[in-house]
Amino acid sequence: MKYVILTVIAILICVASGWLITQLISSKSKRKIKHKIMMSAAISFGLIIAVGIVYFSIYYHPDNSAKDYLRSSGSVEVKQNDEGYCFDGPGNENAIAFFPGAKVDEKAYAPLMFKLAEAGVDCYLIAPPLNMAMADGNAPDKLMSEHDYDHWYIMGHSLGGAVAANYCSEKPDNADGVILLAAYPTEKIPDRVRLLSIYGTKDNCLEIDVYKESKVNWPKDSVEVVIEGGNHSGFGNYGAQRGDGEADITADEQQTKTVNEIIKFLS
Repeated sequence: MKYVILTVIAILICVASGWLITQLISSKSKRKIKHKIMMSAAISFGLIIAVGIVYFSIYYHPDNSAKDYLRSSGSVEVKQNDEGYCFDGPGNENAIAFFPGAKVDEKAYAPLMFKLAEAGVDCYLIAPPLNMAMADGNAPDKLMSEHDYDHWYIMGHSLGGAVAANYCSEKPDNADGVILLAAYPTEKIPDRVRLLSIYGTKDNCLEIDVYKESKVNWPKDSVEVVIEGGNHSGFGNYGAQRGDGEADITADEQQTKTVNEIIKFLS
């Protein structure tokens, strides 16, 4: 919701600026109002494009440690595909389709995906356009059509978690469960879908009041796990996120705890 509000505000500012610039340019001319409106629209559109380019060019990058997990090992094969990356481990029954957080390079989640694959759950790391999960909210459809597993789970971090929850709300027959990392659903999730919610006690980015209110949208079979000392950005390897709390544990420790809880949930 925060990103939607900011987007609307940015567009309104660009439109207002476009009209103001048009008025300044045309202050001494006798252009008809229709011409002024057309000029204003063109200027506003140009401003929106420029602001968009600047906005989406600034995002969180994976740190060097994350890149190490994009290499295959003896137990996990890492492959790049049209949707992003596949982490193929020893398991063949369960699979996870993962949506990254807003403006976070998907590769920052490679360590978490790799560890889950090692533990027996194949993971498909989605690389959405512009690093915004909502731009490719139906990505799991193609993954499910191309890969056969007994059970599919949709998972996401932050805004990516909201997209994962929305997918399960709209297509409850496609997945057995949804896993939310520092995220919450904005629509009711049917009871046939199981839910696991995980967040850290040091998370200052998660709107905890809204999170608690969102529990009315949880299905009956829901599990909540709170990681002591964990924060918002600790689920990935992209450094400190703006506004986040300082974690008492390392990202590796937070991800290991997360993996353990997910494996327990899937058992």
